[in-house]
Amino acid sequence: GTPPQQPAGVPRLAFSANGARLAAANTSGAIDLVAVAFHPAADTSYKGTIDPGGGLDTFALNADGSKLAVARKDGSIGVFDTATHLQIKVFADALGSVGHTTAFSPDFKIAAVKTHRANVALLDVSRSWNPVALLGPSGGPVVVKVAYSPDGHWVATGGSLGSVALWNTASKTEAYGFVGGVDDRLTTPVTALAFTPDNKIPDSEILLFSKEGSPALHRVDIAHAHSFDERSLLPDLAATPDKSETSIEAAAVARDGQVFTLSDQGTIRIWTSAAQTTPPTVIRGVAGAQKPSALAISPDGKFLAVPGPQGNGIVVLDAHTHQVFRRFAADNLSAQAIAFSRPAQNAPPLLAAGGPGGLYVWNVTTGEQISNAEQTPASLAFSPDGSLLLLGLADGTLGLWDAVSAKLPGQPLRYPWPGPPPAPGGVAFSSDGMHLVAGLPGAGFSV
Repeated sequence: GTPPQQPAGVPRLAFSANGARLAAANTSGAIDLVAVAFHPAADTSYKGTIDPGGGLDTFALNADGSKLAVARKDGSIGVFDTATHLQIKVFADALGSVGHTTAFSPDFKIAAVKTHRANVALLDVSRSWNPVALLGPSGGPVVVKVAYSPDGHWVATGGSLGSVALWNTASKTEAYGFVGGVDDRLTTPVTALAFTPDNKIPDSEILLFSKEGSPALHRVDIAHAHSFDERSLLPDLAATPDKSETSIEAAAVARDGQVFTLSDQGTIRIWTSAAQTTPPTVIRGVAGAQKPSALAISPDGKFLAVPGPQGNGIVVLDAHTHQVFRRFAADNLSAQAIAFSRPAQNAPPLLAAGGPGGLYVWNVTTGEQISNAEQTPASLAFSPDGSLLLLGLADGTLGLWDAVSAKLPGQPLRYPWPGPPPAPGGVAFSSDGMHLVAGLPGAGFSV
């Protein structure tokens, strides 16, 4: 019979350069994806449909067929992951209506657009890409904490209703998970997540997490977690709480295996390792006692940073002598996030802190304030080379800042979200600096 009519100006087909993937526009203006297998018994496999949301103009597949770039008639350009069908670049970069012709560079960083004026414009679309929501079910609780393991193999997430999950970054599957409510101690928000360094505990890597209302650190043995073995949940790392002390608000593990925690009353506790059974060292009267929620260990293990008294500034301690090394002034900062950068060649180690009082960056060695900005991040992390500072901001965006100048090199990163996006629930970099993660409400986290 007569083939169905395609929307005007839309190409019928697009192949990936390796011939493995085919994209075809259908009569509704959406794009069908087909995996093509070239062998004697040639077969094709339908891989679903991507709907660009109306006004389809042109589209193209990248070389291996893993990404689909789409231009709409209003000039906006978006990119989709063909395996998950998730949008990894929201529609943006519009120049107004286009002349039904948009071509993409092989890496999808440049788009050549023919306008109605017969001009051709080259658009750099590389700075408006977005993280991909790769992991986590929809409709779940808010993810409030995320952590990357030192070896990059795992991401841990903690939820507002007590759920804790361990994700395999290679297979993008959940390897282990608790659901809030199964156990009485797992019904309140996760307040801290931390991994032990590699090889610090023989034959074991441990995920530590704390819960609001519990003065103990709970421990998951990752070696058994992948099989949901009952042995995966180890005895708690616990200590006798002080009067009126109810929760651990932050935790971190140094590269030598020492475990540091900060309670809701500002008490610091230090265990020599995550396997320690003897009482920890206790430090009182240094951190603020108004439910401080941030703590950080420098990558070289030399320094410990906590919020200062009455929420003013940051106090840095020598991690081994436990004496105050330096106090960094920032009135009414009320730090919600603290991070150290790694020492880099020809660059000093930096300390960053963010909260309702703004964002501050200091030189750890000299105490000099490097920069100060009005942004109020609830979470932050340095890239492994110390050059970039990732901020989880209240407006629902991720700011990737130059760590020294405190300037945003490009546009804020956004993830697809219906309506105004909520603030990211924790941020982290992978150990190789190639990936970053941010917690999402009801959708696991983005990579």
